[in-house]
Amino acid sequence: MADAVVGVGLAVLSQVSQVGKALQKEGVKELPELDCTSLKLYLHSRRWMLGITLDIAGALVGLASLALLPISIAQPIFCNGLVVLALFSTCYLKEKLGLFDWSAVALCILGTSLLAFTLEATDWAGVDVIWLERKVGIVLVCAVALIALLELGAERAKQQHATAMTELFTGTQAGVCIGAGNSGLGCGLQLLRIGDAGTRTIALAFVLLGLLFTSAHPV
Repeated sequence: MADAVVGVGLAVLSQVSQVGKALQKEGVKELPELDCTSLKLYLHSRRWMLGITLDIAGALVGLASLALLPISIAQPIFCNGLVVLALFSTCYLKEKLGLFDWSAVALCILGTSLLAFTLEATDWAGVDVIWLERKVGIVLVCAVALIALLELGAERAKQQHATAMTELFTGTQAGVCIGAGNSGLGCGLQLLRIGDAGTRTIALAFVLLGLLFTSAHPV
């Protein structure tokens, strides 16, 4: 249970990456498009550098939380990054949110609170590790196929200049990449802790695939 509590704390702390993204967004307003010649300007921008530092730090803390929490618990907590981003945007960026937006924020907070109150430690002694590996493998294979189909849809939408559909396909691709990536990372990191030599080899492959999925999302 102690590992689960620490995992929840790390998952919540990892949401500083959302603040980092907001700072990067503000920082680039004063900067040209990023390329080899403008990179020096980005590196000298204190706001952009702070943003990317927080973004990377949050990602690393989130990675640590996945080693302690099942993905079914970690992923909803990660979604609360939207709550952090909404609060930061309102207080720091002075952006206004409507009643519907604040209602969504309240639901995210309520959902995470309910997860915290119902959290239970995982009894790995009763888990069929081989079946778990197979299920995660199937999920990752299906994710690749789905991403390919979404890419075809996005390309067709671009050719038809259907901006809304292009954004829908691209956003869905990003969600699939992040979800599949976190699944691979979460399962892989958990199995690295409890598995034997053979299991750890597969677990390491899941971690690498998870990192690939997470870094490959298009938005």
